[in-house]
Amino acid sequence: MLGFEEGFLIGLIEGEGCIRLYPHSSNHGKQKQRLPYLAITNTDKDLLEYAQSLLSKLGLSSNIYTIHVKPAHWKTRYELRVTGFKSFGILGPILKRGLISEHRKKQFQIVLEKINERNVKLAIREQRFQVVLAKIREGQNARQIGSQLNFCPRYIYELLRRRGLTFSKVRSLVI
Repeated sequence: MLGFEEGFLIGLIEGEGCIRLYPHSSNHGKQKQRLPYLAITNTDKDLLEYAQSLLSKLGLSSNIYTIHVKPAHWKTRYELRVTGFKSFGILGPILKRGLISEHRKKQFQIVLEKINERNVKLAIREQRFQVVLAKIREGQNARQIGSQLNFCPRYIYELLRRRGLTFSKVRSLVI
């Protein structure tokens, strides 16, 4: 991305954007997680489409939504939205370099803290997964592993399920 294009995006975010954590229902609808969220609102759809093309150059997917307002004499607004941890992983370095206003920096810092917190949780989960795999390869069952590691057996099955594995698949990979 050219310096002008990056500066354009930063300017648009500074002037018309909002960076925050957005409550989002998980696939199961049981718990809400807070996803990083960038919204740029404007009455000029062409401007947002250009910004969307710049974001797609970065490999980011985004959507433009029409926001209809009640008073008839108001212009129709459009909102460009980018959400998700992966998107902010790409967009983060650009925002870190370019944001100027203290308000936007604070918004972005809150999102960064959430991303870092999530990364730590994922690293811990990965460590646990590796320990569980080793125990399964030793021939232990979920109850034995759970009592040794102080995990609920359901948690062990969930660790495997998230990766599309079962006890029998793990054992067959080893043997």
